[in-house]
Amino acid sequence: MQRLNIDLCKAHLVPIYAMPSTTVGDQPSLTMKVQSSRDGINGVAPEFKSRTHLLQLQHLITGYRCVKQRSHVKVKSLARGQDYPHIPTKARTWSRKSASDIIEVGNLQLWQKVPYDRSQIGSDSDGDPNRSSSGASSPYPASSRVSIGASSILSSMSTAHTQQISLGSSHTAIELTQPEPPLLVLFLKHPDAGQLSFLVIELDERTKIESNSCDCRNNKRKCAISVLERSGIPLLARRFYARNGLNSWNLAAIGEHWTSAESEAVHVRDMYWLRIAFQNEDERRRFNDNLADLVRMFTARMEDYRKDLRAVRGTHIITQAA
Repeated sequence: MQRLNIDLCKAHLVPIYAMPSTTVGDQPSLTMKVQSSRDGINGVAPEFKSRTHLLQLQHLITGYRCVKQRSHVKVKSLARGQDYPHIPTKARTWSRKSASDIIEVGNLQLWQKVPYDRSQIGSDSDGDPNRSSSGASSPYPASSRVSIGASSILSSMSTAHTQQISLGSSHTAIELTQPEPPLLVLFLKHPDAGQLSFLVIELDERTKIESNSCDCRNNKRKCAISVLERSGIPLLARRFYARNGLNSWNLAAIGEHWTSAESEAVHVRDMYWLRIAFQNEDERRRFNDNLADLVRMFTARMEDYRKDLRAVRGTHIITQAA
């Protein structure tokens, strides 16, 4: 068996399986190309037997677990602030200045930051999101050298964002790590120009589905459209463009191992809303529920984090990791 050593901090993850398609009947290929160099000279393209195994590799490389996914969506957003590239096509030159809106097709996933565990079973589109913050397990191992004071304080704090660290032979401290928001990740393709990109939106406490912004303007009527907003301020959105073809369509750049400078992401400035059209009303309803659950869990974790931070600030040594 051939073995290829790949540095997770530098690996390119080209999600061939997630290639957006305008044909509803197309079945996604369970293939993912893993490159160990930016130019794609070497690498592997394993074929997975199940989507679960493929998503486990995605989790390992990005640091985020896919808890939900939906296929064949149509996305509409304002072109302003997205730095959408000019793309020559055979028929004409498509420009982002030709329209105020961008309409794209593709697939979406909901991601949650969860430490990778070999024994865990990956989620598919019908899996459940993570447990609530009160039941979350700590991503860090327990320290074997614990002072009495730190131990008693830590017992009353959430293990989801705290750990004990050693400062020497006789000193310990408490480290609090701010919870990271879940992500909405969209794999998008412009139907005319063929431009591939990822659109990533952080689902913080202010992000929500605005039920009165859909086409029907009534949350009691059947509707297949969800509109994502953030309480009147721009969404926390980033764009990752495949400017050099499929080899630059790198999913790993979204993950925790890549810096902002390396990822070459465009921070979208003016995305006040994002319109997502699903295949039917039931798909929209399930997506709305899934997103609301993730935001609710993150909000609870942030409340726990702020409470614990207030409890120890000024009296103990603290390291704040954003």
